[in-house]
Amino acid sequence: ADGGVGAGRYAPARHVLAAWPDRVERVRVADLPERGLEGWLRERLPRATPGASRAPLTVVALAYDAGRNLERVPATAREDPPLPDVVLARYPAFVEGPGPEGPWTVVGPPAARDRLLATLSGPASAPGPPPEPALRSSMDRAAHCAALEQILRGIRAGDLYQANVARRLEAPFDPATTPGLYRSLRRANPAAYGALWALDDGTWLASSSPECLLTFSPETRAAHSYPIKGTRPRGADPAEDQALACELTADAKERAEHVMIVDLVRNDLGRVAVIGSVGVDRLFDVMTLPTVHHLVSDVRATVAPERDLADLVSALFPGGSITGAPKIAAMSAIEAVEGLRRGFYTGSLGVVTGDGEACFNILIRTCVAADGRLFYQTGGGIVADSDPDREWAETEAKAAALPLALRGVGVTAG
Repeated sequence: ADGGVGAGRYAPARHVLAAWPDRVERVRVADLPERGLEGWLRERLPRATPGASRAPLTVVALAYDAGRNLERVPATAREDPPLPDVVLARYPAFVEGPGPEGPWTVVGPPAARDRLLATLSGPASAPGPPPEPALRSSMDRAAHCAALEQILRGIRAGDLYQANVARRLEAPFDPATTPGLYRSLRRANPAAYGALWALDDGTWLASSSPECLLTFSPETRAAHSYPIKGTRPRGADPAEDQALACELTADAKERAEHVMIVDLVRNDLGRVAVIGSVGVDRLFDVMTLPTVHHLVSDVRATVAPERDLADLVSALFPGGSITGAPKIAAMSAIEAVEGLRRGFYTGSLGVVTGDGEACFNILIRTCVAADGRLFYQTGGGIVADSDPDREWAETEAKAAALPLALRGVGVTAG
């Protein structure tokens, strides 16, 4: 889990490196009872225990489709490729530091620390460049606009207020080159909640996500969520760049769209919070990334003493910024128009230390290498006054860093 390049108050406090898990589990939620995911997580995630050892480290990846176990959503979209809905690994030892240059602290029992340090000090692998196929989109511009028009009809009919609609880019890909892709992606699109994780020998997540689903402190029981909603491209020069950032904060549509999601996150947190503790510390902050400006807010709550991390994750997942509102209606509309299940895109990757401190991202700006292919999705929020052509341009802006990263490992965008 790589803290990336600073995003101010929204950057995580540490970078983490881990290897040699002593426990790995892969689950399909269809094999669990309804809402069984919450109990499954409760049995495996560390309890909040202030002062306990920070080891072991538990890492969990939740596919967007794991949300089907928590909310009733029609199953109409096609799954390609078939992947687990949840992957969890426990690492006896890990290395953590406040930034990419350290200083580093090794956490864990002596034998596990020694094995980890021997791995990290060994020679780095350098796979050769892959062939250069072209990325193709699951929707062309016309199909994307048609999908948005269907969503807009649902909004006008009163079925929902907002939905986040995405399209998928894919290309043939050698999974052995994923670490190189990740390095290129982080250079092209540094962000605060990145991660590189091998789910198995041929399946990788390479994420340069700027968005945090939740943080949780075992000492204070404070939980924060930092929803992102609202986008403008970066300008060609400082004056244009500043003008676009100001335009974003002043745009009534963007502000209304953002407030809808902030209210959704407030309601989600309220399900597990001490009464009266839910609030918004910062609203409409501008987060500036290499290719886009975003609006982001800080929503916080105190988790009730009878609730735990599994309750918190279940209340917030999947994140409202990547579904829409109301959440179940938006997820149903997404299922109808996207055609392909999202897999790990817009799911979450979380790291939980032994004392129960947790940080979960939202898997946007994320590449999935699986089945000899590379997948990357890009999308945006649709509300009543959305313009399909402008929304297409937003998906292009959000994906702009990908071609730069892929050229670094020999894949071309088409």
